[in-house]
Amino acid sequence: MRSSWKLTGLLLLVALTGACDSTQPQQVGQQSLELRVIGVGAQMPSYFVYQFYEDLPPYNQQQDPGEDLYLFCKDAAGFQDISPQSVPWNYSLEVSILRAGETAPEVITSPEGLDVEFNLTEYDTSVGSGSTPFRNPIVLDNGRTFRFLNPGRILSAANREVRMATSNPLSDSGVAPYGTVGQGRCSAGDPGEPMIDGGGIPLVLDLQKGDTVVVNLRRANDLPDNFPNDPDLLTAEPRIRAILSLGGRELQVRGEAVTGLEPSSGISFSYTLL
Repeated sequence: MRSSWKLTGLLLLVALTGACDSTQPQQVGQQSLELRVIGVGAQMPSYFVYQFYEDLPPYNQQQDPGEDLYLFCKDAAGFQDISPQSVPWNYSLEVSILRAGETAPEVITSPEGLDVEFNLTEYDTSVGSGSTPFRNPIVLDNGRTFRFLNPGRILSAANREVRMATSNPLSDSGVAPYGTVGQGRCSAGDPGEPMIDGGGIPLVLDLQKGDTVVVNLRRANDLPDNFPNDPDLLTAEPRIRAILSLGGRELQVRGEAVTGLEPSSGISFSYTLL
């Protein structure tokens, strides 16, 4: 699915009149603004997450070189849900800059950025509070022994580590119930790297005094294809929020910086550097 916009004269007029907004900080010369995009307002189920390893010869009950660490997720339903910093979600993006004294804006994002599946918001990085249950070793019928590093952590299903951990020796062995998500395996799919217009986060915007940046964004209807779209997994869909900052300080923009929950909901805002 692809979306595209044309910047309207009305939006640019609103942006330019923002030069009289006394709430914006006064700046001199070139400044580097930063644009981040996150998913907000969602709750994700939490997991008790442990690192574990297979105890190999000489079977000394400690992790030795060559004994790789894996991730084990145990459903923590009923313990706590986590409102994460961000849920990975696809969106389309167009960013333009109207330079001071110019009449035509410059689109600085790529044509690919208009593809609603091209960009991906950041992952949750929060850690839940509380203690995790102690986990005893697991010994399979064939004698293979897996030991856990206690204590574990409480992470949401949107955490980057959780989303990347799609398999482990227990799930690969086919031993029930450790092959199912939340009962050993952490994730059924990794949505990929978070990105803005094919690059890293944040997107850096170099503006001179009097320049106006205009941001247009539209969220995808659904989670990424390889993120399980399960009502039990995502208890509330997130809104997508764009954050424009300068020197670590979030800026007050003109327009809407947070989407609604409606399918293909979009946002559009501007900021003029004074």
